[in-house]
Amino acid sequence: MENKKVLIVEDDRAIIKPIVLLLGKKGISTLTAANAEEGLLLAYQNAPDLILLDILMPKIDGFMMLEKLKSDEKTKNIPVFIISNLGSDEKIKRGMELGAKKYFIKTNWSLADIVKSVEEELASRS
Repeated sequence: MENKKVLIVEDDRAIIKPIVLLLGKKGISTLTAANAEEGLLLAYQNAPDLILLDILMPKIDGFMMLEKLKSDEKTKNIPVFIISNLGSDEKIKRGMELGAKKYFIKTNWSLADIVKSVEEELASRS
């Protein structure tokens, strides 16, 4: 997993910190953004191998960021995993239709499960 980079776009530091630690233990480097505007900038500048994206954030939401990522030639092929508290079928459907590869509802998944999915996705793209 050396040289792999994951961008985490999440405004809750309590969620970011353990994900960064777990990915770091796997040799995966991370970039973090506290809102979608910052996340877009980092995605364009750094071309991460995968993006973990929250939906509810200040300024613009994760759905808007996902739309922008998938409509840009530079970032459209980066896999995006949504990690959100929004778990309605409608929200999940919207995220998947906009191009998310996976949709994790925070209360239903452990961080270890999410990290395992990240590892599997990165390994499949090597």
